[in-house]
Amino acid sequence: MSTSSATDASTETAERRNREIWKLFGNIGLFCAYLAFVACFFCTYEGWSLSDSIMFSLVTMTTIGILYIYVLVTSLSNKFSFIFE
Repeated sequence: MSTSSATDASTETAERRNREIWKLFGNIGLFCAYLAFVACFFCTYEGWSLSDSIMFSLVTMTTIGILYIYVLVTSLSNKFSFIFE
C-alpha cells in the first residue's frame, strides 16, 4: 500500500509540473502574439520598419525606456500607445 501512495504522489507532482509548464508556454505565446499585433499596428499606421516597431513595442511594454522618445505621428497611434502602456 505504501508504494501505491508513493506512485500516486509522484504522479500528482508530475501532473502539477506539466500544468505549470503549459501555463508558462501559454503566457509566452500570449506575450508574443500581443507583441506581434502591436508591432504590426505601429508598422502600418506610423510607417516604421518592423524592427523599429518591435523595438518600440518591447521598450514600451517592459517600461525599460521611460525616457526613450519616439514621436508618434498620428493621433490614433498616440491613443493606441496610451492604451498599450
